[in-house]
Amino acid sequence: MTASTPTSQYTPPKPHAVQPPAPNTTTELLQQARAGLYGPPPSTMIVTYAFTTRSKSRHVGWPNTYANYAVSLRVGRSVGSCLFEPGTVSQDEVEECCTRTLDELLDHPTRPVQIAALDAYFAELFPHHESAIARPYQLPEGNTTDKLGARAAGVMSLLNPQPGQQVAMIGVIGTMIAWLREHGVRYKLCDLDPQPPMSGDVVSQDMNEVIQGADGILSTGMTIANGGFDTLLEHCRTTGTPLVVYTQSGSHCIPRFLGNGVTGVSAEPYPFFWAHGMPSTVFHYRASDLPARTA
Repeated sequence: MTASTPTSQYTPPKPHAVQPPAPNTTTELLQQARAGLYGPPPSTMIVTYAFTTRSKSRHVGWPNTYANYAVSLRVGRSVGSCLFEPGTVSQDEVEECCTRTLDELLDHPTRPVQIAALDAYFAELFPHHESAIARPYQLPEGNTTDKLGARAAGVMSLLNPQPGQQVAMIGVIGTMIAWLREHGVRYKLCDLDPQPPMSGDVVSQDMNEVIQGADGILSTGMTIANGGFDTLLEHCRTTGTPLVVYTQSGSHCIPRFLGNGVTGVSAEPYPFFWAHGMPSTVFHYRASDLPARTA
């Protein structure tokens, strides 16, 4: 006898045929989501799993040890996630999210929980694998250093910096620094963690100073949780500076800003690449691939 495959009774929610204009700020995106402008309202979606991922890492050949903390919320077929700084989200806060509706959590006082709820909402409506413009980009089997290197090359293909140009990196990644150095691209670094990277470069904690005069900006998605993302959006809209976001936090939220401050996104849904050594997929978005809006 052969085992039969169970038939799913789940029906994914459908987005509206007509979508709202790209938001200018994360606050505006939250308002649009609360109002149900993208699809079924968040009050119809219930969190069935709420969990944290807490880890320490030291990649092969790297001298420093890093901590990673993420809050994740499961809704329907989807998981929304947001990384957070140690001490900013308690386990009790996360566990209390279980059985609550997303509209309640979009008003949560803790920002990473709020963004994880927003990410879960957009993950249900617009999963990466169903997007007409998201291009799968496979990270190879290997250790975390191998996968980081492959991810860095993919991120750089979205920004395409040229020798002699200057890039501002918000959220320091050693493999991205190595790529920039190898290709003769100048850079300035900003991170909330001031410890020097492998390269020995100085890391500033003043984002505004780092982005001034940059020919392009690379930013971690964690800026959507710590308040820096809206500053980057405004700066890039005003100056025309390309902005590419490499993100695990709010990976389904940030593509909503394509063409309105964001030029490219390397979006990585949960589970993240560092959780296993098998091939994994991130999704590349380019503003240039957006369909033309009709008046």
